Amino acid sequence: MNAWSLLRQIIRTSLRLYLLSLLMQTLRLGILMAPGLVLGRLFDTLSQDSPLSWYFWGLLALLVAIAVARVAALLGAIAVEFSAYFIGTSLLRSNLLETLLLRPDVPTLPYPAGDLNNRLDKDAGMLVDVVRSGVLALAAIVGALVALAIMASIAARITLVVLVPLLCTGIAANVLARRMLVFRRSVREAEGNVGAFLGEALGGVQALQVAGTEHHVIHRLRALNEARRDAAIKDRLFNDALMNMFVTNVMELGTGIVLLLAGGAIRDGTFSVGDFALFVYVMPRVNDATFYC
Repeated sequence: MNAWSLLRQIIRTSLRLYLLSLLMQTLRLGILMAPGLVLGRLFDTLSQDSPLSWYFWGLLALLVAIAVARVAALLGAIAVEFSAYFIGTSLLRSNLLETLLLRPDVPTLPYPAGDLNNRLDKDAGMLVDVVRSGVLALAAIVGALVALAIMASIAARITLVVLVPLLCTGIAANVLARRMLVFRRSVREAEGNVGAFLGEALGGVQALQVAGTEHHVIHRLRALNEARRDAAIKDRLFNDALMNMFVTNVMELGTGIVLLLAGGAIRDGTFSVGDFALFVYVMPRVNDATFYC
């Protein structure tokens, strides 16, 4: 069975949960953009010279209600998402373990017992995580389309200009993601080596004690752990420091472009402070879609 067939089987076993997860994630992202609409009205109200009225306090109350709805939607989305995730991982692990136990040639497996244990733990989660990421990507695309519609309704020319660095961010993130996969593969290999060595060492404790080679085992285990630590540091440095910093800097560049282009429009009265607040607020949703896809 190839990877795509396996992914289809995972989706088919929890199809309702994945569809509900897609709905909940889309609802969560929709509610996430609702404060921007309220903030736009709020800033427009504050920029006027008239005294504060019940409309202003109603907007503040609406912000509080949206915050409560966001928390409820987030908790519901997390519950459904991880319910499908754990069902998929437990099904994969149980089926794989059952297959291994029923094989007549268990002693001739291509991987040591320690490495197999590591694969049962990590690989099953990575396969189901592909489906989970796909659901998040679909929801992010819907959110990005809504955000683009809002931005274009405010200022189509500024939207086109800002869209260029955002698209470049998504393309660059996908290119860098290939390099990130190399680091992830190195981490998995290093973890597998440690698990395999531990399994063999613990399985032959008496033989090692009789031979008096405990110090060699300890030295080898330290070397394997050093290799695993180096691979994990490279992976975390590349993912957290480089990719996240790159995406954040491009988002700040997009905000600066909006400031430059909107300055003249604000002076002319064709672009209000509330429009600027709403524009900047929904702009990260477009970047989310380019990053996931």
